[in-house]
Amino acid sequence: EMNIHLVYVCPVVNWPQFEPATRRFVSTFKQFPPEFPHTLHVVCNGGKPNAMVADLFAGLNPVFHEHDNGGWDIGAYRKVAGEVDADFMLFLNAHSHFRQAGWLRRLAAGAEQFGPGLYGPSASFDIAPHIRTTAFMCRPQLVRDWTGSLSQPDDRHYFEVGRQSITSLAGRQNMPCVLVTWEGFYPQPDWRKPANIFRRGDQSNCLIYDRHHEIYEASTPAQKDRLGRIADGDKWSYYHSAVRGKLNRWLNRKTSLCIHI
Repeated sequence: EMNIHLVYVCPVVNWPQFEPATRRFVSTFKQFPPEFPHTLHVVCNGGKPNAMVADLFAGLNPVFHEHDNGGWDIGAYRKVAGEVDADFMLFLNAHSHFRQAGWLRRLAAGAEQFGPGLYGPSASFDIAPHIRTTAFMCRPQLVRDWTGSLSQPDDRHYFEVGRQSITSLAGRQNMPCVLVTWEGFYPQPDWRKPANIFRRGDQSNCLIYDRHHEIYEASTPAQKDRLGRIADGDKWSYYHSAVRGKLNRWLNRKTSLCIHI
């Protein structure tokens, strides 16, 4: 049977900030189990697992790792990929959570059908085609093969998107990059075709959720339309949103300075 290891990032360096997300991960993991044999690894970023973390995960029998938080979540992924061998690893960031049982079973079914490759429960054409790295599954060797820098916060973005991304690396190695949903398996040309995927409809076709799914759900119909077009690869919508975001941040800084003065 396929040997799958799960890698979950638990930031203890800012535990009060991330505690709610971690608790949700554990509670939804128990409520909606993966339904496929696995080993769970919990990477404590920024320190040792505190007593609360150890107690929280006790029922899941995880293997704990301590990481210095270098490279943030991607650094944690690389640490475990470099230390543990497996047929596949599913990498999950701190905000990952579940709404239906059997999510790992579906990802395993995709890997069994297509073989070594890059698999994700959500994909986007935002900036460039990519499997979103909030949750993705591949052989650990693929993560080991990624040699990009992680010295700056923006480097995590390049791990996900662009010519140096993990998706681009998988493509150069002639691996399939597959979107896995409850209803099917989709190669890159078809990533944005299914209903109710990331930033489309009610997103119920997604296996795993994160904070960007929630941002979409909390948006107005007009905002949802814009976010969906960005995910579909609409460059004008992306640049319009980026410029507006920078302008809003600049205005907020100006307002803050005026208040302090």
